[in-house]
Amino acid sequence: VEMVVRKILGSSKKQLFYQFLLETLILTLLSTIFALILLSIFLNWSNGYLFQDEPIAILSFSSLISIVGLTWICTALLTSVYPLLFVNRTPIQDALKKLTMGRWSFTRKSFIILQNVIAMVLLIATLVIILQVHYLKNTDLGFEREQVFLFPMKKEMFASKEKIKHFLAKRPDITSFSFCDNPPANDKVWGGTIQFDDRSDWEKRPARYAIADSSYIKTFNIKLVAGHNFNDNPKNPEFLINQKMARDLGYENP
Repeated sequence: VEMVVRKILGSSKKQLFYQFLLETLILTLLSTIFALILLSIFLNWSNGYLFQDEPIAILSFSSLISIVGLTWICTALLTSVYPLLFVNRTPIQDALKKLTMGRWSFTRKSFIILQNVIAMVLLIATLVIILQVHYLKNTDLGFEREQVFLFPMKKEMFASKEKIKHFLAKRPDITSFSFCDNPPANDKVWGGTIQFDDRSDWEKRPARYAIADSSYIKTFNIKLVAGHNFNDNPKNPEFLINQKMARDLGYENP
């Protein structure tokens, strides 16, 4: 309505365009500054709470300013062209009475709906990510993950494995330790299909396994549903399986 009133008072198309462009530039500039402030506030929090393993890294200062500046100018131009075309192609009396204005009314409503949908999707996605991370941090995964330290061993260190084991066993500040290739819930595991019992066919589901010693269960405080811990005797090997594999092998009761 403001633009229509100015048009009635004699403003030219160029004057209307420059006025709306200036107002849009100021508004989008304030929005951009506000967004950068929020970015600086929540970046460290996000890296410390959501993305500990792969923290978010900001682009170089020059690249960030270039992208933000280009986005700011393009947004201002796009949001300035449509209102100007809308005013020029709409009868003044219809605009003042706020009547329906053909396809331009449909386009305007479509932009508003799209803007609100995008905003809601971003808000919902952010909320879901925060809730999922909170769930992963606080839910019981079935093993101990607090105060557990993982140290990689080089190949030449295995020659002194017994000395390392004796050293660790003598330390009063170490409750338990285990030599293993991967901790629980790690996706870097070995795997392959198996033949179970006296079955002639190979199992359709490949079995994923981790290599560890008998202290693995105690070190990670894993609760056994049934059976007992395996031994370290290579001549009489034993294995521990999870409930999912037991069901796949045909055992409903562990």
